[in-house]
Amino acid sequence: MFLRLVGKSLLHRRGRAGVALLALLVGAGMAAAMISVYYDANQKMTRELRAYGANVMVTHKEQGGLIDETVLRWIQTSLPSSEIVGAAPYLYVVAEARTADKNRRPVTLVLAGADFEQIKKASPWWEVAGEWVDGETEKAGCMIGVNVARELGLVQGSLILISIVTDDARDGSKLEPKSTAFTVRGIVTTGSEEDDQVFAPLGAVQSVSVHPNRLTAIAISVVGTVKQVEHFAASVSARFSDVEAKPIRQIAESEGAILGKLRLMMILVTVLVIAGAALSVATTLSELVIERRIEIGTMKALGAPDSRLLQLFLCELGGLGLLGGLTGYGVGLALAQLIGHSLFNRAVAPSFAVLLSVIVLSISISMLSGLAPIHRMREIKPAVILKGD
Repeated sequence: MFLRLVGKSLLHRRGRAGVALLALLVGAGMAAAMISVYYDANQKMTRELRAYGANVMVTHKEQGGLIDETVLRWIQTSLPSSEIVGAAPYLYVVAEARTADKNRRPVTLVLAGADFEQIKKASPWWEVAGEWVDGETEKAGCMIGVNVARELGLVQGSLILISIVTDDARDGSKLEPKSTAFTVRGIVTTGSEEDDQVFAPLGAVQSVSVHPNRLTAIAISVVGTVKQVEHFAASVSARFSDVEAKPIRQIAESEGAILGKLRLMMILVTVLVIAGAALSVATTLSELVIERRIEIGTMKALGAPDSRLLQLFLCELGGLGLLGGLTGYGVGLALAQLIGHSLFNRAVAPSFAVLLSVIVLSISISMLSGLAPIHRMREIKPAVILKGD
């Protein structure tokens, strides 16, 4: 009987109830969208920001020291593959580059042994004219910086001769007699020091420089917050006594700032929409109480205690809140899909926790918005209402 009374009360005044329900739907829908994006897309956001490049650099503690490849293997297995976007090893040696044209002067530069597949993952912002070297099947291909190509007059398909500059060569102005020929496969433009370097397969550079299984640095792209990235870097440094892993502050802090501003924007939008929804619901419920003052006065005159009227009103509010939360979650999830596809080209996964949070939030808004109307309802005097004053 009680529930039938609640249902008929809402249906009889479906106009006012519909306005309150619409306000709750808007508030719950926006909250559902923002919470879904916040929790599910947080990982997607940090992964999208990996386009900035590596955010952790691993080097030897001593300047000029080399690290063992076992460090690279440990890094690749220390975290789930979903959290490490790429770990690009490098071996840097000083070399002299020249062409077959003897009229051109040789150029002293940095030869970098690299894993090109990992560079694609850790540094996706590289601009390459031509093609990437397949390091697994091609040992004589290389990629050169745009400044090297300009200085030596090289294009894709050109032959470049590389001679390793040894310590003796630096002191006596002599070159290692043996030169290694590489074919230019691509020309790299980054706007940084890579434009002045030559990149060859890691194994080939380790061989010609007589540094087998040795690396100069490892550039790592790790998915995570600033604190998670710092924790990962600290774990690498703690694991190997001769290795130092440092977060690249500019990148890590920039990502943190972007995510922080995005979260703040989501929170502000959600709070403003919920506040507007609460105000609309409170206004609608107050008008509803005014419309029902004769009904409330009659019920009080027939002996209905305030507690029973309070239960009736709270059940009506709870029903509105529950219905608003359920429908709002559906609308919000659809909105979250649009946001997810437009920003990350991925869907936002539905979550039972988000659904539960939205329902609780919607019911809470409905209940809190009813505090003023409930107070007004308790002040209604049956004698005054039935008298017609």
